[in-house]
Amino acid sequence: MKNAKGEDTTASFSWWQDSHSRPPQSPWLQATLSDLDEKTKVMVSIIDQNDGDSFSRRAETFYMRRPELVGTIRNVHRSYGSLARRRRLGYDEIKAVSEEKKVEVEIADTRLRVLKLAEGNLYEQAELTRKNNHDREAIRLFCTRVQRLVNEEHRDPNSFLRTPSSTSPP
Repeated sequence: MKNAKGEDTTASFSWWQDSHSRPPQSPWLQATLSDLDEKTKVMVSIIDQNDGDSFSRRAETFYMRRPELVGTIRNVHRSYGSLARRRRLGYDEIKAVSEEKKVEVEIADTRLRVLKLAEGNLYEQAELTRKNNHDREAIRLFCTRVQRLVNEEHRDPNSFLRTPSSTSPP
């Protein structure tokens, strides 16, 4: 599009075209961006129209086209608002999913800590059981020896009555 000076005005809006020439997006977003692009071109054409030779004629033309320009600007504003609301909804959904993922990660971390504690607990129980079995075996051997000594002492009841002095001849 050329303005009154013969300059190409579409070049100044190339950022707009480049900003949404990305990989495929949702059909709604593509349609909204295309609609905004068209509305922007209409506004530029309304502003750049050269329908008069004099300043007063151009001002009169602009004044007559002002309602069309205002309507187009309002439509663009509504489209931007819709896009912003839609984007915000998408952001909120992503944020909610992100929060859910964070909770899932925390749950997984907690489960891992519980499993490690349970594993440590099982190890400690196994160690205590091994020590208890060792102590039981030592006690059983001690009881066996004590019982053997008691049995030996009870075999010869006279051995308790003899004193070292009574065994020697007078």
